[in-house]
Amino acid sequence: MLIKGIDYPSDLIDAFKTNKVVIFAGAGVSMYDPSNCPSFEDLAKKIASGTGLSLGEGESLDAFLGRIADKGINIQNEAIKHLQTNSYNDVHDTLLSFFTLPSEIKLITTNFDLLFEKCALDKKIEIPRIFSAPAMPLGRSFSGLVHLHGEIQYSANLVLDSRAFGEAYITDGWASSFLRDVCQHYTILFVGYSHKDPIMNYFSRAVSKREEKQRYILTFDGGMDWKCLGLNPIFFEKENYKQQQESLRELSNILRADYFTWETIAKDILANTPSSINPEDLDRVKYILNDEKRIKIFTDNVSRFEWVLWLKENKYLDFLFLPACQLNEIQQSLCEWIAEKFIVSNTFDIAVMLGDKLSLLHPAFCDIVERFLFYDESIPESIRNQWIVLLLGAGSDLKHVNPYYLNEIAKSKTTFPFICSATNNYLVSVPQQSSTDKTNFSIEIRKAHAHVTLRTGLLLDNLGDYQSIIYSCVSCIHDWYTMRKVLAGDNCVFDKESWDISAIEEHKQNNPCTGT
Repeated sequence: MLIKGIDYPSDLIDAFKTNKVVIFAGAGVSMYDPSNCPSFEDLAKKIASGTGLSLGEGESLDAFLGRIADKGINIQNEAIKHLQTNSYNDVHDTLLSFFTLPSEIKLITTNFDLLFEKCALDKKIEIPRIFSAPAMPLGRSFSGLVHLHGEIQYSANLVLDSRAFGEAYITDGWASSFLRDVCQHYTILFVGYSHKDPIMNYFSRAVSKREEKQRYILTFDGGMDWKCLGLNPIFFEKENYKQQQESLRELSNILRADYFTWETIAKDILANTPSSINPEDLDRVKYILNDEKRIKIFTDNVSRFEWVLWLKENKYLDFLFLPACQLNEIQQSLCEWIAEKFIVSNTFDIAVMLGDKLSLLHPAFCDIVERFLFYDESIPESIRNQWIVLLLGAGSDLKHVNPYYLNEIAKSKTTFPFICSATNNYLVSVPQQSSTDKTNFSIEIRKAHAHVTLRTGLLLDNLGDYQSIIYSCVSCIHDWYTMRKVLAGDNCVFDKESWDISAIEEHKQNNPCTGT
C-alpha cells in the first residue's frame, strides 16, 4: 500500500491486521524533536569525548566502546548522562497506536530511554508488561514492551560494548534465543535503525535468513545490501524523516479506521473512474477489496462498468475462469455486484470481457446471474434471451430458467456478428467487440446449412485443401443440432428449420413452382 510515497508490502499490512507484527524501535525513533536523543554513533562519540580516543576507520561502534571501557571509563554511566529526557515525540505515540488494544502491544526497543513508558502514561495506555535485559519473555507469545539492551534505571545491564554484545548474543545467548523465537512466530518491522547500529550485525547472526516470517526495515539507504542481513527494505526519501513520520501515522490511522470511517473515505474515491484516481487512493481501494467486512463499501458505491474492467485487469476476477475453485466471501460479493449492477445495462460489454473464456465461467457466477435474470420481472425479455445463450456456453444447467424462455430463444431469428467458441455439447456465440450496435444486439441460434453451403464439385476436386473446413462445418452442424435439442427438448423431433432448405440431391421439391 502506497502511503505518503512509501510502499508498504501487502504481507506486512496483512500481518498488522492479524496482530502478528513486532515493531523494533531504534535510536532514530528518539531522535525526533522534542526528544532529540543522539544516534548510537553520536552517543559513542559523546562517551569518548575527552578520552583522546576516536572511532577508527571501519571500526564497529561496539568495538570502539569496548576500547573506551578498557581505559577504565564507566561507559554505562556516561551513556545515561546523555539520555536524560522525558519528552517523547510523535513517533513514540504512532508506534504505540499500531496496537488496537494494550494487550496486543508487541514493541521491542534497543533504546535505553523510557520515552515509550512516558508516552503510554500520558495517553493512558496500560502496557501489559515491561521487560528489561537480561530478563526476556518467551518470544513466541509475549505482549508488552521489551528493552532488549537494557534501560537507564539499571545502568549495569546496558548492552553497549562488544563484550556485552558477545554475552547477550553469543556466550550467554539470552538475546539471540529471544530473537530467534520472535522471528519464528512474528513479522518484524524495524524503525529507526541504520546499518551502522551493532544490532544489525548481531541480529543477522542470531536468526536464520530462511525463517517463514518476513522481516522489514524502513530505510533510505539504497546502497546497503539489506538482503544479506535477512531484511526487506521499505524505502523512504533520503533523510526525509518527516515523510517517514507522516507515513507511519497515516498507516496507523488506516489500520485502525472503522467501517464508517472507511465508507466516508471511499465514497469520494469510488465516485470516479479508476483512470482518474491517483495511485495512493487506488491502493486504498485495493485494501477495501481485500477485506471481507469492507468489500460492501466497494459494491455499494460503484456503478461504473470501468471498475469491472479494472478489476479484471488487476486479476481480482481471475476466479471467474477457475470453475473448480471455492469462492470466498469477497469473490461471492463481487459476483453478486456484477449481476445486480451490470448484466442488464452492460450485457454486450460483459460478453466481450468473457470472450473465449466463456466456457470456463464459474458455475457459481452463472447461478447468481440466473437468479437475478429470472426472479426480477422488470428485466426485458431480450436481455434474458441474450444471457441464456451465454449461460449455455458456460455449461450452466439453467436450473433457474423457465422452460418458456428456452422455447422462445430457440425460435429467435435476429442476427448479429459472432465470435464462436465450441464447448463439449454445443456451439456458443458471443458478440464481436467491433460491433457498433450495442443497444439492440440479440442472440440467434444460427441455421447450420446457411453456414456450410459449398459447391460439391469444388470440394471433390480439392478435398485435401478443404479438409479442415469440412471438419469445422460438420462440427458446427453437430453442435447446432445439439444446441437445438437442449433448448427445445421434445419439440425438436420435427426439424422445421430445415424444411424450406433445398435438398442436396436433385429433387422436385427443390423447385417451389413445380414441387408438391
